Amino acid sequence: MGLKNKLIAIVIGVGTVPLILAMIFSYLQGNKSLTQVIGSSFQALAYETSTKIDLLMKEEIHKISHLASHPTLVLWVTQQNKYLEQIPPSKIDQEIREQSEAWSDQNPRPLSPTTNRASNVLKGFLKSDPYASDNTLALFITNAKGLLVSSINFHPGYVNTHFSSWKKIMAGQLETFFGPLVQDARTERFTFELA
Repeated sequence: MGLKNKLIAIVIGVGTVPLILAMIFSYLQGNKSLTQVIGSSFQALAYETSTKIDLLMKEEIHKISHLASHPTLVLWVTQQNKYLEQIPPSKIDQEIREQSEAWSDQNPRPLSPTTNRASNVLKGFLKSDPYASDNTLALFITNAKGLLVSSINFHPGYVNTHFSSWKKIMAGQLETFFGPLVQDARTERFTFELA
């Protein structure tokens, strides 16, 4: 190999090594910058989404709180509580059992929780809000004993004392309850409880 070839090889080697190093450093720096930009974009997107969800939840809480103070609903719950107080303590369990069995038959009677005036108020609330109507699986009201007073459908059971929302709210631990996201067995939809 001649001197000319050696000089050409040295020039190519000396020029190529910095070029390769520059490409490696550019790749690493670009990858780091891209990761930071994508991370920032996802962070901004997550913040925006959480803010929208927060606003939607506050709006739903406001609507439900307003609905809960509706005079017809308050009157109906008060009447149901008074009715239960008039039943002798020895017969209260029998009354609850009979009502629960009738409810589980899904056979509306004249004073059924789906056909009373309070239920009409709940149904009217949903009709006035198409978004809520499409996304509400159950909307119902219970009395002080956890018994169903009114409902838009047959989805809830007649006795609702097993709900942790009912327990915590009646114990005075919470004013608003957000349940976990779960899959409803009957509809196979993902739902959460807001009380």
